[in-house]
Amino acid sequence: MLLRQQGFTIALDDYAEEDIEHPYLPLVDIVKLEYPHYCDDAFERIVQQLRQRYPHLKILAEKLETATELSCCQRAGCDLFQGYFLARPQIIHGATLVTDRIAILKLIATLSKPDVSVREISTAIEYDPTLGVRLLRLVNNTKQRQADITSLEQAVGLVGPQRIRSLATLLALSEMEDKPESLPQSALARACLCRELAAGDPALAEKAFISGLFSYLEAFFDRPLVELVESLPLHASITRALLTRAGPVGALLETAIRLESESWDEITWPRLQLIGIQAEDVRAADRRARQTARELQANARP
Repeated sequence: MLLRQQGFTIALDDYAEEDIEHPYLPLVDIVKLEYPHYCDDAFERIVQQLRQRYPHLKILAEKLETATELSCCQRAGCDLFQGYFLARPQIIHGATLVTDRIAILKLIATLSKPDVSVREISTAIEYDPTLGVRLLRLVNNTKQRQADITSLEQAVGLVGPQRIRSLATLLALSEMEDKPESLPQSALARACLCRELAAGDPALAEKAFISGLFSYLEAFFDRPLVELVESLPLHASITRALLTRAGPVGALLETAIRLESESWDEITWPRLQLIGIQAEDVRAADRRARQTARELQANARP
């Protein structure tokens, strides 16, 4: 109760009980029902019982994999929804990308070139004035100096070309107005976690950030990931990580995905140990990534 009085929101995770007699229910704000555990009738019954006895509770349905499951949970009266389906693309074979998607993909392709110059980065971003303004605002909000940054080249010089490329790509993806706001947030959270896992190796960390961000490209563009990756001049280690989870970058991406689904026991620790990462490093990286993602989201708002 002390935590709630301090303003914390408390959630009871992985709820798979057959009744609503759990002693923690009166103490929490959100209960996360593990949808696959229930049949449809049992799920609707548990939602109704929770609603009647604990009207203050937000009911979240988690581990949703299909549109049918989402519809079932909506009919049952859930407030919140979680699962890979919500970030899964609607692949439309044979359809062409619309103009704004082509422009964004071209921008991402330029920013993804391993040998891209500072001038190329600045020029590519300048083609989208809104993106340029948002990027400068983001850098100014997160920098550690007094004088404002007034040009993209200054921004690149301050935070480095790799970080600018990452931030610009994130902002470009977030311009897709037909996508839910949660999608760039999820992509950012994964990207930050990938980077923090490799915090001791700056070069690996930036490759990991891009792999985390680009692992959501399917959901942004509604195209197969292999098709999108083939159209981008990515570093070979990032391509392998995205398509096969191979190499150190792939190990970091795989770990981030496992952590998102709370599958701690499925993390391949030997792969992480090969690149010098222990369990305590993963926990610390997860905490840092959450804080970094929150700060970037706040500073990146238009």
